[in-house]
Amino acid sequence: MTASTTNGRLEIEVAQVAGGGVRLETTNGSIELRLPRSAKADVRARAVNGGVRTSDLEVESSGEPARRRVEGRLNGGGPLIQISTVNGGITLIGR
Repeated sequence: MTASTTNGRLEIEVAQVAGGGVRLETTNGSIELRLPRSAKADVRARAVNGGVRTSDLEVESSGEPARRRVEGRLNGGGPLIQISTVNGGITLIGR
């Protein structure tokens, strides 16, 4: 699944992370992704001018925690979730 916008917010909810993964991008807007707590995925989230946070999800990070970047595995890993924004925040929410 892929979604992008130049001047706007993305609010996406997925029932599962399919084999093709998820790719979300904005230039001027925040991104909110809701997914099951049990989802298996590799996560790469980056905000140039904003923060990245997770809520009710445990991302096993391979490096030091950073305010503008989250990279790691969710429930052992799986398809790639790639999220990026230039001006906005990123929130990953487990449900």
